[in-house]
Formats: sequence, structure tokens, C-alpha cells
Amino acid sequence: MLGKHLTHRSLLVFIIALIAVVAFMPATSYANSGTIDVSTSLNVRAEPSNDAEVIGKLQGGQAIEIKEVNHDWGKIDYYGQEGYISMVFVSGAQDSGSAQAAVQQTSQSVDATEGYVQVATSLNVRSTPDMSASVVDSLYNGDAVSILSIDNNWAKIDHNGTTGYVSMDFITTSENEASYSLSPLKGKTIVIDAGHGGKDSGAIGDYFYEKSVVLSIALKTQAQLENLGANVIMTRDDDTFVALEARAAMSNAANASMFVSIHLNATSEEYVSGTEVYYYPDGDTSVQLASTVQENLSSQLGSIDRGTQAADFSVLRNTHAPAILAEIGYITNSAESANLATSSYQEKAASGIVQGLENYYQ
Repeated sequence: MLGKHLTHRSLLVFIIALIAVVAFMPATSYANSGTIDVSTSLNVRAEPSNDAEVIGKLQGGQAIEIKEVNHDWGKIDYYGQEGYISMVFVSGAQDSGSAQAAVQQTSQSVDATEGYVQVATSLNVRSTPDMSASVVDSLYNGDAVSILSIDNNWAKIDHNGTTGYVSMDFITTSENEASYSLSPLKGKTIVIDAGHGGKDSGAIGDYFYEKSVVLSIALKTQAQLENLGANVIMTRDDDTFVALEARAAMSNAANASMFVSIHLNATSEEYVSGTEVYYYPDGDTSVQLASTVQENLSSQLGSIDRGTQAADFSVLRNTHAPAILAEIGYITNSAESANLATSSYQEKAASGIVQGLENYYQ
């Protein structure tokens, strides 16, 4: 009788202990499947915590496998790396052998609501999510936008009060990644030639020498190109005289992709103004390069478009790469000369050259 009583008592203690163990066990289940409801993207973290490092993101329509669930965190395999996602955004979870879950696109807002434009030149914002829709705004590399929702790789955004649609192919949620990584100039070797220098002043204006302004524009062009990932070679980066043959030789020795010589124009007729680009008539490549740079220079500066012309200049004739000589403006025109003396106008000139070089490859 005593043994039977001890047996019942032992069983009761075991049951109580089992209940206690179960009650305090982690809430873990395995092989759950469900639908992940996200708007822009869902962060994948290194640990099951909102403070953990973000190792990636899940986008709309992406299929994933949920290996286990622990206290509202789903453990997944993220391209060979263990990762965790919040189960708050998983609906309809069920036990399943295959444990597949699809990322669905909804209008719900999650984690990343700010994006950054990642594009070589500019990105059109359209009135509806369609490539044929009207353009309501233009964005430039690094611009910050508010992402309102995503549907079929189209992001509905707000930019300075304008609402429209852009392709998610050109939007990143990391400001650091929006660094012109899509530029076709990345990795290209480009020679920038600031005309004249040293004992050769070039054209002389009322307030400055040509050699000084073109050097400033050349240095600004160098900075913009290097930000795009280009390898820039300067024929001169200070007030130094460099022979014409030596300038071309630098380009040829480096096996450069392009050669751009920067100059200012001059004439006895003070009313003449505008921008023009010269090329050596030895093939189509320099002609095309001259055309794209001229178009973008004139557009950036708002100057008179004087077109492109063939010329037998030494730096063009002796350079193997596609080569152009850009006359930014007339130092002998009072209004244009005043503009050329300003840093902002010089920066615009540099931008026009760079955009022209980019368009040459597109």
C-alpha cells in the first residue's frame, strides 16, 4: 500500500515538473510556412533582435524557407548565412514539410521608409507605374525620397511634395550605397587636359587669364569623375607649362578611354558668346563624343549652342583615344566672362562635361 502510494506521488511530482518545464520552454516551432506581408522591404538580422545587425532584406515576391520560429522571430537561411526575420509580418503560418513562405507586397509600412536614388545621370518620376506614363519629376543620384509603397518593382514615392512612381532598380535604402555605382564611367581611364599653363596664359580677359579658369574647371571635372569611380589623369594640376605633344603622349601611354581638353574662346567681336566642341575628323567615335558633350555642356550652362566642328589641333590629332577640345565660353564677352569667373558656373561646366561623357557610353 505504501509502495503504491509512493508510485502515485512520484507520478504526480513528475507531471508537475513536466508542466513546469513545458511552461518555461522557448516558444519554438519548426518548418512553419506563411505569407510575409511587407511594404518596402523586411530586414533580415544576424540575431533575433531589433537591435541586431541587418545582414540583408527580403523583397516582394521572394520565396524563403522558415527553419524555426522562436518568440516571434523566424530563423531563415539567407544566401548561406543564418538570419532572422520578425514573425509579426508573417500571416497564415502552418506546419509544413517544405516550409516555403512568399514575400507579398502590400501597402503596409515597415522598417525602411526612406530610400536614396542610385542612378548614373537622372531618374524619371512618372505619374503612374508605367514606363509610358508622363514624367512628373526628375531625381538625381543621392536624392532622398520617401517610399510610400511598392508594387511589382514600382515604388510610389514622395519627393518634396511631388508624388509619383519610380523603378526600384534605381533605389537603395542605404545612403552610402548611392554613390554613382551605376555610372558607365566607373573604371574608365580619362585624361583631363587643362589648356595652356605656366608661360602660356592663353586668352586674356579683363580680370583673368584663360589658363586659370580652365584649370579650375578641369579640377572640378576631375573630382566629379573620381566620385563616379573613373581613373582620372591630369595633364597638369597646377600652373605648369606642358608641351602639346606631351599631353597627347600621356593619354597614349595610359591607354586612356577618352581625352578631354578644356579651353576658353576669344574673338574681337565682343557680342559673340556660346559653347562649342572640336574633334579630329579621323572616325565616328570622336564625333559622337563631341556631340554628347556639347549637348550637355550647353544645357547645363544655358549658353548658346555653337555646335561641334572638326579641327586639326595637335592634342586631338596625336591622341589615340576618342578626343575632344571643349571651348566652354568666350572670355571676350563681358556677360559670359563674368559667369566664367564664378565657382558655381565652373561647377556647371564640369557637370556638363561629365554628363556628356556618361551619355557617350549609354
